[in-house]
Amino acid sequence: MTIPAWTTAELPEPKPLSWRNWASFIGPGIVMMGIQIGGGEWLLGPTVTAKYGGGLMWIATIAIIAQVFYNLECGRYALY
Repeated sequence: MTIPAWTTAELPEPKPLSWRNWASFIGPGIVMMGIQIGGGEWLLGPTVTAKYGGGLMWIATIAIIAQVFYNLECGRYALY
């Protein structure tokens, strides 16, 4: 089984910059900013464990796993 050959096509015309569609330009930037800010679980998890013991580490574990799926979808959206 082989991958079909890639073809080329013309890009669609970009939307004109106006006040009516400013959100469509800012939206992807906000998503990418959210991906970068979300790394706090990697710092918060060890801090919570050191302060309160391993009993609360499950919260950080769930947050990290949820963030993996969130980052994958945001990355796919940004690439699309």
